[in-house]
Amino acid sequence: MTLDTRQHILLSIIGHLGMLGIVVLAYTLWLERGTTFDASLYSYTIILREYFYIPHDRWINYLWQWIPIIGVKSGVSLPVFLTLMSVAPILFIYAIFVLITHGFRNAMAGLYLVLSLLILTRYKFYSAISEIYLSTVFVALMVGWMTMDRGRFHRFSKGTYIFLGVLITGLSYLGHPLIFIPLGVVIFFDFLMLEQWKSWAHIIWAASCSLLFAIKYFSVTSTSYEGNIIDSFQKGLSDQGFLKGTSELYTVEIFCNYVETQWAFPLLVCFLMLLYLIAKRKILAAVWIVIASIFWILFVLHFCGYLQKPVLFMIEGYFGVLSLVILLPMLYINLDKPWLRNIRAGIIICLIIFGLHRISTVRPFYTKRIADMKQVLAVNEGAASRNLIAPMNAMVYDKYWFVWSVPYESFIHSSLRQSGETSILSYDSHPSESLFNKPVEVMLATDKDSIHLMNTAYFDVDVRPFVWVKR
Repeated sequence: MTLDTRQHILLSIIGHLGMLGIVVLAYTLWLERGTTFDASLYSYTIILREYFYIPHDRWINYLWQWIPIIGVKSGVSLPVFLTLMSVAPILFIYAIFVLITHGFRNAMAGLYLVLSLLILTRYKFYSAISEIYLSTVFVALMVGWMTMDRGRFHRFSKGTYIFLGVLITGLSYLGHPLIFIPLGVVIFFDFLMLEQWKSWAHIIWAASCSLLFAIKYFSVTSTSYEGNIIDSFQKGLSDQGFLKGTSELYTVEIFCNYVETQWAFPLLVCFLMLLYLIAKRKILAAVWIVIASIFWILFVLHFCGYLQKPVLFMIEGYFGVLSLVILLPMLYINLDKPWLRNIRAGIIICLIIFGLHRISTVRPFYTKRIADMKQVLAVNEGAASRNLIAPMNAMVYDKYWFVWSVPYESFIHSSLRQSGETSILSYDSHPSESLFNKPVEVMLATDKDSIHLMNTAYFDVDVRPFVWVKR
């Protein structure tokens, strides 16, 4: 989209303010973002190894983990390290925003990235290392490349333009494997909007996207938890009872509640943009947005279909990707009248404020969760060991959602106490007997590194066997 200088400056300023708001949130929420769920495993492992932690070949982590790694090698305190863990991924996103907004001179694409991070996201923001969240930058890069003013790069031949688009598509391989789905959606949407039915650029980009997704799926996804879910989803599509089965999923209740409450404002704005496409007789593009949205919604409903309770941290992470689809029309809306442009800027500002506010409102869930963990540790300070196992029950499930990461979280939170003595808390109703009669060698759950290699500047580890404790 071509913007005049005044509009470009105005929208760029709005985009920067939005990104700065996200940076402030990341800085303020350093404790929650750096120590909850998967982030606790990443923080623990990076400190232990003083090196990158890249599970499932999610190479996007190389692009930001170097910042906290430099911190730990420099001997920063544990709170400072956790702050770096929280802020560094957002600084990476900010750098991509600057490239899109000023390198491509595409302020609307920059705002597309900002809004994609905000309008449907709440709980997932509290995971600093969420690859699906970070991978939105690659879709925004491609959108920015396709919709920028080509005159800015007039020296590039058409072949060079296509080749650089392929490189941008290739960058998506660094991220979450599912990001190729919205990437393919945006490429085909641009193809429909331009109505250039023999566009080799879009054909090549779509082919590259499909090939890379296939490679990613068979080399990585098939061995990760996403692979099993995708296989189940594909099996469901061939089952005659698929739609009936969908209606019986608990996740449908969560989705309907979100539509009525959490997403009402952004969905209304996106619906109006859809009407704009229809008014401009871009019927195929509008239909494509609807089809892609329905597909993604069904996919997420089944992806998280095992849920029996509202574990919103999980389901929100994948529903948030829907924003990459429903926001697409904003890149193609041309407003001639200045007052309409001002209204557009005002709506964008409201959406940014809406997103930042909605993220901040769910902080109490995480603060209460951390407080409960600290309370259990405090009550059992006089136990025979600082390595504790507590029985699992429904009340714990409601407070914690996932407990596999609690050992890592408690490891970090206990070390942040004034005494600095590290404790390990695990919830398990049927633990292995060996935990009670053997010294601790490795962390529970997924880690395999010797706990004796832990940096003593951060953690004071108790290697005595685990003991049963009370809540």
